[in-house]
Order: sequence, then structure tokens, then C-alpha cells
Amino acid sequence: MKKLILFLSLILIAGCSDISQNEKNTGVSANIPDQESWDAEIVLTRAGQRQALIKTRHLRKYNKKNIVLMDQGVTADFYDSLGHKSSRLTSEKARIIQSTNNLYASNNVVVESDSGVTLYTDSLKWVNETGMVSSEVPVKFITRQQDTLYGTSFRSNAKLENWTIEKPEGVTSREMEKIVKDE
Repeated sequence: MKKLILFLSLILIAGCSDISQNEKNTGVSANIPDQESWDAEIVLTRAGQRQALIKTRHLRKYNKKNIVLMDQGVTADFYDSLGHKSSRLTSEKARIIQSTNNLYASNNVVVESDSGVTLYTDSLKWVNETGMVSSEVPVKFITRQQDTLYGTSFRSNAKLENWTIEKPEGVTSREMEKIVKDE
């Protein structure tokens, strides 16, 4: 019995001693953010022009990792070259790479354009330099005419115009003759 207690004590001590040298020297964990904020807003720009306004209930900024993590609901409004809002993204989580201002949204991502189309996916990348969005996981896309398309990936501008869906499948309630005339 004494050997069992000694053995269990050694396991507990070994499990608690997994602290990095950096943490030992500074007493600070490497996972502590440089900045943390609640109910935050971030404005992403390109050449001085606003490209996106991002709101989140909670964010953590890590300077050495070059990343901002948002983990309690995210809303991002994207703007066109004239400064008008063109679409809105919502997701549960997102991250921004600070060197590029690219946004990576995840978990229940929905993008609704002001023109009336909607994209659903679980992961989406927005590139600040080009204003393009892409998803490499399955997507659901609903057009203005309420056609529903499914695919394995998606690429478009943030307005959700000029889009491409890989391996598309879809459902429509419109007559084929009318579809050809509308397109």
C-alpha cells in the first residue's frame, strides 16, 4: 500500500512539473495574450481605405505569434471600393494574421451580401489585399432567386459576385426556361 501511494505521488509530481524554461524564468505563461479585450471593434484597411469592420465579444492579441484570436462571436462587415458595406460575415470564431490583415473565420460561418445571396460554410478565408473570400470545405450557397447550391469549395469577392463553386449540386423551384432567361 505504501508503495502504491509513493508511486501515485511520483506520478502527480511528474505531471505537475511540465513547465517550460521560459515560464520558470519569468513566471509568466507563453499563452498569456499581450492584449485582451471584450466587446472589441477592429478596422482593417488597405491603402488607408476601410475594407472591414470586425466586432467580437472577446479577443486576444499575441504580438510574437502575429495573431489576433476572437472566440466569442464575430461579425465582420466588408466594404467596397466606394466605402459602402457590401456584405456581412458572422461566425463563432475567427483569427486575423496581423502582418497581412487576412481574416480566417470558423464555426458556423454565414456571409450575407447586400445583393441578397447567402453563403454557409464552416471555414472561410478573407484576403485583405484582394478582397476575395474562399472556403476549402463544403458550402451551401443560396442565390437571389432562392436556388440552393452545394459544393466542396467556394471562391468569390466579398460581395459574393463572380463566384465559383467546385463540384456543384443544387435545387431550384424555378422552371428551366425561366432560369435561362434570368441568367
